[in-house]
Amino acid sequence: MKNLCLAGGVALNCVANGRILREEIFEKIWIQPAAGDAGGALGAALFTWHQYLGNARKADGKKDSQHGSYLGPEFSRDEIRSYLTTNRIPFAELSDAELPEKIADLIKAEKVIGWFYGRMEFGPARSVHARSSATRNPKNAGGMNLKIKFRESFRPFCSECIV
Repeated sequence: MKNLCLAGGVALNCVANGRILREEIFEKIWIQPAAGDAGGALGAALFTWHQYLGNARKADGKKDSQHGSYLGPEFSRDEIRSYLTTNRIPFAELSDAELPEKIADLIKAEKVIGWFYGRMEFGPARSVHARSSATRNPKNAGGMNLKIKFRESFRPFCSECIV
């Protein structure tokens, strides 16, 4: 087989996926981004759209018609500013030039950094793409699981999220 398509919870194993990719066993690899239980909803929707409703599948093999799974909402600076102001959440606006140094200083001070930009991804927030959180202090990982990701304490923390 030249192509591999992965889905289901096992497809969320980044270590195994990286190994498969490095081994160059397949010409093309596609991993369903909501590879756990949530992927069933995507499959049902696609089945209904194409099979039941008869809509054509427009895949040319060159473009990512799923748009990298950035299918969720996105928010402008004005929308974010309005939300923070309305909810009396303290914030500071930084220029693009100021941002890297400020983030580096906060990480150095062992603060937890939450970040998002652009559209949100479809699927679990296991990767550090449009939404991410980071901490330099491994002790903060448990708090991040509980307070930010709302994950059970027994679940391991994503090693890529620890800077």
